[in-house]
Amino acid sequence: VWLMLDTRRGADGGERAARIADMADLIGIRDTWQRSHPRWREASARSAEIAFYSWPRLVEAVLDHQHWLGGLLEVGVGEAILEHEEEHARRLLAGAVPFQVGTTRALLFDGSSHEASNVADIAPPEVDLVVGWHYSSTEGALWMTLHLRSRGALDVGALAKQLGGGGHAGAAGFTVPVVHVASPVVQIAELLGEVLVRSAG
Repeated sequence: VWLMLDTRRGADGGERAARIADMADLIGIRDTWQRSHPRWREASARSAEIAFYSWPRLVEAVLDHQHWLGGLLEVGVGEAILEHEEEHARRLLAGAVPFQVGTTRALLFDGSSHEASNVADIAPPEVDLVVGWHYSSTEGALWMTLHLRSRGALDVGALAKQLGGGGHAGAAGFTVPVVHVASPVVQIAELLGEVLVRSAG
């Protein structure tokens, strides 16, 4: 969207378009969970800026030629946000519940998709899978949403697909009815255990 908007801008549109295309590349690196990419940290910072300021506000800034946008991207706002999120992720990691199915070592905690990504960034190297989960309610029914993050060869997109969800190899999710209200860890371990065993077989 930004690239299309900016190519209409006249003489300086080329430079701005190149910067916006670069930002889109960085966001793509983060969105497709390319953790080994050399620009991963930069991509994470740019994504944090986008999430913080929201797409509508940033598109409005482009349309109105607001100069704060260029300044924002130069002052390291994304890096500051990342540092704050990493501190929060360290607290979540400290309270995460470890479990293992076969050779797959996982960590489980109560958290959002974004938090699952942040915890996966700092989890110990021996962890293969990070799982964030939360409850939701729709028309009186209680649901559990799981956010899966792979830290290696495990294809979490394939796992989520088996449970009615989706995503890609590095990041995926699914939602299921709650069975074990008193013990979400039991339900999650059972669900993931079943699909991991099927996948291994």
